[in-house]
Amino acid sequence: MPNNSNSFRLAILAAAVLGVTGCLSGNSSDTGSTTSGGTISGSSVFPSGLAVTSPTARSTTAAARVVAAAMLSPTGTSAVSGSHYQQATKIISELLAGTADVKLVLDPKNFFEMASNANCYGPTLKFTNHPGGSSMQPSMPSGDLGIWKELEGDQACAAVEFNARMKGVSSRTLIGLMGLASMIAVANKSGLTLPTAGTSLDLKSYMTALGLTKVTFNTATLALDSTGKVWSYTLAISAKDMNDTAHDVSLTLTHTPGSSDAAYEGLFNYRVSGQFGGGNCNSGGPGPAPLLAGTETTMNGTLYYKRSASGVVVNSREGGYCGAGTVAATAFDTGVDATSTYKLLDPSVVYDTTNSPLGWADNFSILAGKFDPSTLQGDYVYAWQAGKGDSHSRTFQMHVAADAASGDAYFGFGKTVGTTDGSIDGMICNWAGPGNNHAPLLYAQHQPIKFDAVVKGFIVGTGGSEITFAPTTSCIYENTGTFWYDRDLDGMNTGADQVNVWSSPNGSDLVLKLLGVGSQSTVQANINMSGFALPPF
Repeated sequence: MPNNSNSFRLAILAAAVLGVTGCLSGNSSDTGSTTSGGTISGSSVFPSGLAVTSPTARSTTAAARVVAAAMLSPTGTSAVSGSHYQQATKIISELLAGTADVKLVLDPKNFFEMASNANCYGPTLKFTNHPGGSSMQPSMPSGDLGIWKELEGDQACAAVEFNARMKGVSSRTLIGLMGLASMIAVANKSGLTLPTAGTSLDLKSYMTALGLTKVTFNTATLALDSTGKVWSYTLAISAKDMNDTAHDVSLTLTHTPGSSDAAYEGLFNYRVSGQFGGGNCNSGGPGPAPLLAGTETTMNGTLYYKRSASGVVVNSREGGYCGAGTVAATAFDTGVDATSTYKLLDPSVVYDTTNSPLGWADNFSILAGKFDPSTLQGDYVYAWQAGKGDSHSRTFQMHVAADAASGDAYFGFGKTVGTTDGSIDGMICNWAGPGNNHAPLLYAQHQPIKFDAVVKGFIVGTGGSEITFAPTTSCIYENTGTFWYDRDLDGMNTGADQVNVWSSPNGSDLVLKLLGVGSQSTVQANINMSGFALPPF
């Protein structure tokens, strides 16, 4: 990846969302045929350039360890040197090379991070006299109103919200991959050699000897299958959360090298027990008996990755499941890769449809991406559903242009995570207010974004944002009645809150400003006109 210190290029989007880049020191011949003992390094045994981060996240260089959280302090003088992706992959590379201190980077608290929303996105919105009818509640709940304010501080809301939503999955994936890479570091330091075909290497005692105070190692195994082609990692630990309460964590990685350092495929699977909300597990209804409030739930995740001559395809899925140590339902997904032999989390299996605890209940997210690592041109989708009973998924899309210097972000609602292909079907402007209707209207929100050297973050690009709507079923409000809503989020009813949103210009009032269908028949088709193409979902 180029490191151009004279530009903060949005090209980092392509590698930053899920960078599957070069290796440490793998050879350029048949790296998948390694069957004899030797120093463990490179993509011949591990996806050394793999990290899951928000495409717009920035990272610190002051801390010795990576804390995978949203909106970290921006540092560095280029998109690469200041990116969370660069810091994450750098530390994994240093672990593989044996130059990073395992004790400094393995902080188990990262297993328990949660996704959140930026203040500019989906705020709790106070209102009175809603035209949809009377309401006992004085406000609309958080998370439903899309991009409400153009900026979060001096950065584009779409960028900051993407960072916040990715916080949990980015954190768990990163700390999990670092834990697995640490097995190689420990093996090298201990003078151990690679397993031969059909054998394994037990590293439990070596990992335990590290003396980590908040981690207990129960299983640590590196194995090579009988064909001498596929590497398998298994790590089972007890990890302490922010309150020093221990929880079970299971990590597995199946890595298949290809004919060169730039060709490989694999699946990373994690299972983390803890108190991850659990609201939908604590309620009654069809399915298994509800859990007691405060009972542990399980965050299950799968990360599929593939690199070939045609580029990189990635698909990360994560869901909240009821009960501690719950093993989620998985399935082959030919939509991601028609020839895949890897089972990914199956979002169509929810907790109360099959009377089985294998389904998810609390939040499910999917990150999909496809890009060319040589030009960094690519497309990304992040879709999430707040609970098993929601009617639609919330969907962010990002496109990075071929010149790697510009990009566009889109937001709208799609089908449920169990059925969506990543498309935006439209906008639901009144999700939870009086008279709400969940039939998407043919609109989407759009923010062009670009990196700014002064802000050291992503700002709104040329053309401005298309995000303005009223929280009504029609997305507009053309009356002059007493309906008001806290448009500027200052907590007070002022004149600014009584400005109408019209479907056409009307004096000083706001005009509905969303992306429509244009000359196309659907919103997604219009988005695709910008050059965006849905990655395998």
